[in-house]
Amino acid sequence: MKFIQKEEEEKEFKIILEKDLKENIVIPIRKDHVKWHNLKFMIKKAIWKWRKILDAKALNKQVADFHFKMHESTEVKQTIRHGD
Repeated sequence: MKFIQKEEEEKEFKIILEKDLKENIVIPIRKDHVKWHNLKFMIKKAIWKWRKILDAKALNKQVADFHFKMHESTEVKQTIRHGD
C-alpha cells in the first residue's frame, strides 16, 4: 500500500511499525486474508514525537449492523440444567 504522507512521516511510521512488529502489537498477514484496510496516519505531538492514528471508520461500519440477542439469566439457567 502506498504511503501518501510526507517523507518525514513515512520514516517515522516505518520506525513505529517495526517496533510494533517486534513487540507483537501488530502481525503481518498475507494479502488474501485482508478483508478491509484501516487507514493510518501520523501526527506530530507537542514534544516533537510522532503518534500513529488509526482511522477505523470502515471497520465500524462493518460491525455496526451486527446484533445479537442477549438471553435472560433464567433461560441460561434452564439450558444448563437440561444440558447437564
